[in-house]
Amino acid sequence: MNKSLIRAGLCAAALLFVSGCAATVELAAPMQDDAAKTFVAPDGKANIYVTREDQFKGSAILFQIVVDGRVKGGIAPGTYHLISVDPGLHSVSVTTAENQSTEHVDAAAGQNYFFEVKPKMGWAAARAEVVPMSESEGRAAITENALAEGI
Repeated sequence: MNKSLIRAGLCAAALLFVSGCAATVELAAPMQDDAAKTFVAPDGKANIYVTREDQFKGSAILFQIVVDGRVKGGIAPGTYHLISVDPGLHSVSVTTAENQSTEHVDAAAGQNYFFEVKPKMGWAAARAEVVPMSESEGRAAITENALAEGI
């Protein structure tokens, strides 16, 4: 049998295996995604966007987003959550089997706040970190990702 044919078959099988391991979440309706991408907060509220880059590293792991102690849903690569909040101090966390990372924001009505979830190597399981993003970085990331269905 031809060695290059065998290699090609093995590569195709490996690619199918790896692509099937990516974490997934339910996506919101396209109209909701489009509305979220207008970056307009409801009257008297602020918007908190939490996104995760669509990358291979850590793609098989689904992380949980928690805002103010309430689980908002899973975040998979290439997705984001939008949480509208009252003005004031809020906590934004990502939790894994091995750690929890939290950032705080003092939200003002009419403003948008952006955070990114970054997977990290852990000791026995994946770890994650939530980090603030600038407005321009956040808008660019949200525009490229899809709105995840929240809890």
